[in-house]
Amino acid sequence: MNTAYVLLRTGYADWEAASALAELRRTFGFSVKTIGLTSEPVGSMGGLKVMPDLPLSALADNVAARSGFREGNDNERSLVRRNADVYRNLVKK
Repeated sequence: MNTAYVLLRTGYADWEAASALAELRRTFGFSVKTIGLTSEPVGSMGGLKVMPDLPLSALADNVAARSGFREGNDNERSLVRRNADVYRNLVKK
């Protein structure tokens, strides 16, 4: 099964991803996982609070596990970790 990952930051626009995610689920059978910068609940502009399925730091390991990576073959895992570090640094600014 394919999975759509959605990164939620404090103050995200809750309506923006809704129709795309609904179509991915309904038409293509995707599952949806929410990612937070941490595992704490994330509040939207509209006041919705979402408990992330995964913190950003766990995304690399989750993707690697689903992809069947073995030790020594971690190109994608490294890429996801580098992107996670970039997002964390952007949020700190």
